[in-house]
This record gives sequence, structure tokens and C-alpha cells, in this order.
Amino acid sequence: MKKRTFLSSEKETLPLKKAEKATAPLPLKVSKDLKPLGKTCQTRIENESTITILKTLVKVIKHQVMSLSGLRDTIQQLRDEIAQ
Repeated sequence: MKKRTFLSSEKETLPLKKAEKATAPLPLKVSKDLKPLGKTCQTRIENESTITILKTLVKVIKHQVMSLSGLRDTIQQLRDEIAQ
């Protein structure tokens, strides 16, 4: 599949592919007084949603790691009891 090169003005009007969305830089802070600016505003809303999802995933992963850590401690205690 041949890759098509776009002019810089074309790129702004074309919808982003999934891979491009994943690598697009995320804004650090989005002002609350945004007026609808078409694609720019939509992209910022999508980025905010992505950030929220990622934060939730981080919380879930931290919880899973703590659970696994507790499980490891329990297994170690059981091994110690069996060894005695």
C-alpha cells in the first residue's frame, strides 16, 4: 500500500486515523471557556476523554498490583508455615 503525502493545508481538514490519534500530543490544560471551534474543539474533547480513561486505567492497574502484592505475601506466609 502506497502512502500518500498531503499538503499541510490538506492535513488539517482530513480526519485523523486511529494511529495518528494515539500519537497526537495531548494538551496539558484545556480552558473551560472554549467556544465550539469545529475539529479543534472536538479533538480537545476527545483528548480529555482519553486522559480520563487513562487515569482510570492507572487506578485499576495500581489496585491489581496491590492485590497481587498481597497475594504474594499470603503465598510466602503459607510457604513459611509448610516449611516449619
